[in-house]
Amino acid sequence: MALPALSARVYGFAETPHDVHLWQGTGLFITLLGVGYGLASSDPRQHWGIVLIGLLAKVFGAAGMCRAAFSGQVSVHVLWLLPVNDALWWWPFWRIVHDGMTLNVAPGDARIDSSD
Repeated sequence: MALPALSARVYGFAETPHDVHLWQGTGLFITLLGVGYGLASSDPRQHWGIVLIGLLAKVFGAAGMCRAAFSGQVSVHVLWLLPVNDALWWWPFWRIVHDGMTLNVAPGDARIDSSD
């Protein structure tokens, strides 16, 4: 959010995009996902809805980056980021979402403790 010109160079852009506010908005979105992950970490299988949003962001973000790279919009050299930034999380996020849905725990529902 703070250094969009540096981000543009890292991603292989020849020049800094003119719509810097779009880069800053993307940074804000990523920051908010981080906050959501932090909240979900207290009980990921109960908060599987937040994790599902993260999974979708990782899958569609990687697909969008591949499309941009293969259409020449960004350098193909940015594709090395996908395994460590996106694909690495697909399996653990999917397991959390699957387990949360299988346990039939809807997002926001309170857990019932049967040990009382």
